[in-house]
Parts: sequence; C-alpha cells; structure tokens
Amino acid sequence: MKLFSMPILIMILGMMVLGCKKEMKTDPDALPAETQTGSIMFACRMNGTKWMPAKKMDVDGSFDGNLIRIKGSVFLADAFEGLDIEIKNPGARRSFLLAGSAAEAAVFFSSNRNCFDGPTGYGLGQARSSVGTLVLTKFDTEKKIISGTFSCQIPTDRCGVLKVTEGRFDVRYY
Repeated sequence: MKLFSMPILIMILGMMVLGCKKEMKTDPDALPAETQTGSIMFACRMNGTKWMPAKKMDVDGSFDGNLIRIKGSVFLADAFEGLDIEIKNPGARRSFLLAGSAAEAAVFFSSNRNCFDGPTGYGLGQARSSVGTLVLTKFDTEKKIISGTFSCQIPTDRCGVLKVTEGRFDVRYY
C-alpha cells in the first residue's frame, strides 16, 4: 500500500506545483507602451498622475493636408478634461517646439474643473502649451497612422501650471 500511495502523492504534489500560476501583477499607474501601429492610444502623465482616456472612442486623429489634430478626452465623475494636439503644415518635419502662440505645434488643455476664469465666472476654458516638445515617430499617409511623443507645460488661471510628461499617442485618421 505504501508503494502505491507514494507515487500518487508525488504526482499530486507535482500537479499542485505545476498548476500554480504566478499572478501577473500590472501596475495600474503604468502608461501603455509607445506604439506605431495605429492602436488608437493617447496617454501621458499630468503633474505626475496617469492621464489616459478610458475608451478608444475618446481618442481621435485627423489630417487635412495642412493640419494634424490628435485628441484625447477623459470623463471623470464630476468633470471633463481634454488634450488636443495641433501641428500646422508638418511637411517632412518630425520634431516641433511647443512654445508661444506663433508655434507650429501646440497642446491645448480644456476642462470644466474650474481651472479657468471666464466671462461668466470661472469654469470651462482652454489653455495652450507655453513650452515643450513634440516628436512625430510615425506619420504614414498611406496607412493613415500618426504616432508620437510629447511633453509640455500648460499654464491655467486657477489650477497652476500643468506639467505634462511621458506623452504618447498612436492614432489612425480617416
């Protein structure tokens, strides 16, 4: 009986060891990897906190021959936030400075979180990047894919200067 139960015991222990799967722990604060496949992704850190649309339908891209636009929107329980990237006349350029109103590229932050003074009090508004960089890592007009990275600072009336870092996008446009 002992001879019969020892192989069974070893087999059960072996199945238990092999059957144990390590839990894959993902960091909920991690940003998605930079891609260039048209994966419909827009993400960054805003003042060190992950900022990323929850749904692909909240990410959009367009190109009309003279202007590239990439948009991401975040809908919070009590607020809306949007980041819009505009690049004028990209041509063959792939690197852009995001400084001043005459810049060829800019990142705009819009929100209803009371970050802005307005004609009817404070609330909904928009601000433009004052300093930063943007790099197009892929601009494929045949496959209609725009990918890139960005970082910038965006001054607001009531929320201070927003520090946008580790920005990345990968969109298809139609």
